[in-house]
Amino acid sequence: MLHAFSLPRLGMLARRAALAVVLLAAPLTVAALPASAQAVVLVMDQEKIMADSRAGKDMDQKLAAIATAMDNELKPEDDRLRTERQAIATATQNLTAEQVQARPDLTSRINAFNAAAVAQEQKRAKRGRELQETQRNALSAFFQAQQGVLQAIVTERNATAVLEASRVVWNAPGADITADFIARLDRQTPTITVTRVTLPDPPARAAAPR
Repeated sequence: MLHAFSLPRLGMLARRAALAVVLLAAPLTVAALPASAQAVVLVMDQEKIMADSRAGKDMDQKLAAIATAMDNELKPEDDRLRTERQAIATATQNLTAEQVQARPDLTSRINAFNAAAVAQEQKRAKRGRELQETQRNALSAFFQAQQGVLQAIVTERNATAVLEASRVVWNAPGADITADFIARLDRQTPTITVTRVTLPDPPARAAAPR
């Protein structure tokens, strides 16, 4: 029996989903002001900052390049396995299971295919974990780069709170600092360092019994 073999890509949908998860899990922080200070609430659009800032675009392009490189590394073996699966299916299409079992050449070929398919699945899973770790590290650097900009605006405006725009129903004119934030971030940090993470290989997993 041939091992079930599919060709999911590591690419952009998974990467965007991971970005959204880390974005929600990593809110920006501001220093607390005295309780007696007049309440000044500001609003910022984190999604727009990520999409429109030079740093956000740079990070996104670098992550996309890494995801594409990972897909390209997997493609030759994916193509080989696809071709071999079709060849085995053609070679066995008119044979019963008993007839296949009686052919050492076919059973050996099927076993080799199954082992290679399992190994490719393990490699793909490892690349997925590496991409997630790479994304987390890049986003951590991106949010860290924003701290100085945010603190400067908070200090200048004597703000007591900064809210995420997606969670605000209404805000007063002038409360949205997104455009100012992006302009300052562009000047201060136009790029983000994105380093591809490489994880150790997992223990080998044997092919499922036929």
